[in-house]
Amino acid sequence: MNALRLALFELRRFRGSLRRAGLAFLLIVPSLYAGVYLWSSWNPYGHLEKIPVAVVNEDRAVKAQDGTDVHAGADFVDQLKAQRQFDWRFTDAGDAREGLKSGDYLFTITVPSDFSKRLSSVAGGTPRRASLNVQLNDANNYIVGIIAATAQSELQSQVNAAAQTAYLESGLGSLAQVRSQLKRAADGASDLHAGARKLSAGLSTLESGAGDLADGADQVAGGTQELADVADAASSAATRARSRARAAVDALLADHPELKDDPAVERLRAESATTTSELDDAVKRIDTLNAGAHRVASGVKELGAGLGDAHDGARKLSSGASTLAGKLKDGYQQIPSASAKDRARDADVLANPVAVKATNLHPAGVYGRGVAPFFLSIGLWVFGLVAYILLRPVGGEALLASGLASRTIAAGAWLPAAIVGIGAATVMFGVMELLLGLDADQPVLLLGLLWLAVACFTAIVHALRLAFGAVGEVLVLVLLVLQLGGAGGLYPLQIAPGFFDLVHPVLPMTYTIDAFRHAISGGEPGMLTRDLVVTAVFLLLALAASTAAVSRQRRWTIGRLRPELEL
Repeated sequence: MNALRLALFELRRFRGSLRRAGLAFLLIVPSLYAGVYLWSSWNPYGHLEKIPVAVVNEDRAVKAQDGTDVHAGADFVDQLKAQRQFDWRFTDAGDAREGLKSGDYLFTITVPSDFSKRLSSVAGGTPRRASLNVQLNDANNYIVGIIAATAQSELQSQVNAAAQTAYLESGLGSLAQVRSQLKRAADGASDLHAGARKLSAGLSTLESGAGDLADGADQVAGGTQELADVADAASSAATRARSRARAAVDALLADHPELKDDPAVERLRAESATTTSELDDAVKRIDTLNAGAHRVASGVKELGAGLGDAHDGARKLSSGASTLAGKLKDGYQQIPSASAKDRARDADVLANPVAVKATNLHPAGVYGRGVAPFFLSIGLWVFGLVAYILLRPVGGEALLASGLASRTIAAGAWLPAAIVGIGAATVMFGVMELLLGLDADQPVLLLGLLWLAVACFTAIVHALRLAFGAVGEVLVLVLLVLQLGGAGGLYPLQIAPGFFDLVHPVLPMTYTIDAFRHAISGGEPGMLTRDLVVTAVFLLLALAASTAAVSRQRRWTIGRLRPELEL
């Protein structure tokens, strides 16, 4: 309680408009330091469209082997116009050169005259690499070169898109004809497949009819066979009848010789012979008919078997035609299409066959939000440095000679800066959240961490000032410089010189920066606990050092009573 009273007594010294203005200025020191810088560079890559860049297209179009025009330079310019990544100024070489010298253009991009020619060389069997010329001038602004390098991947993708179009137009353009022929072949195979199916169906019907015909032919052959058998029996009977008739006539003539020359007997003989002959002829024709019927039946059977084989062949032809049509269709679909839209799509896939998907466990977003922990810490450290320009490290010699405990005097001298620092940290928090849009993941935690950090930093500055006087201010500046490089606020510690690996663990900002990152973007709770504990240890050690410094100053020496004369 005595320490708090001492702190309030120190703050009541700031009476009058000038002193109060100084105290008010102290409240905004962190906001000025961290806020102004972050405001000016909050999202530098979000306003690249304001950076003037000269684009010079000296490319000359060429003809590909299939007669199409290749104008990769013009395609590249069209893509730049469609995507306003920078403030593109399309001009000639002379204006670009002069503008780069004067600072009107921050860098230039030149498409050389052989750009399309080199890209179309792929069709000749000896492809040559094309190039773009990017010219910078660090005398205008070095950071622009870094921004241009950062944007190089986007520029490269635009160049690649133009190049891929040229490659396809020159090297793959003739494939359009092959693709067309393959498509016609595939359509023909599809028609063959359809015709083969119809042929197979017709042969199936004919095969069925041939089976019915074979059955009828078998029946006819069977009937003629029966007729032949009857004819044979009739022929045999007629022969026997003729023999008996001749025997009867001969017997009649033997009994009645007088009838030998009778015309009736002669007619009987002749009619018997004629009948027998006609019957033999009929039997022969029936035999011939029977043989033909058997041949017809055999031929119809062979026709049925042949139609069956033809049906099987037609089915195989249909299946083969279907397979051929499918393979031809797959083949022509694998060849790039002649349309510009499909060609651009194929070019993109050919150039980027693998898509890389990146994720971020705790994304910071814009540049300003990512580096805010670093500049918040610097702002609070600078506050501690400025605070003890206005505030006294200790409340005077009378206080040192009083009966108050050293720890009370030390705490009473530290608390004014800590109280004002908490106010300054709160103001800075409001500026970041409300004006700049920091949008911390855990704003309440961030505010508490700012309070802890400013309490720690003011305690360290107070201890150094109290222990070493004016030299302490130099030590505070030295610590600031070390922390700028060794706290890991901007660049990973792994790329810094080895010296910073040694000092990194003992720098207070190392832990405040990490803690602020957790509150702004998120992180592992265990690391945040470590940061809180270490920062609190720094605070307690600084307060202990201040107490020790007060105790030492309460020992009066001849040197303090009679300081050396200053010349």
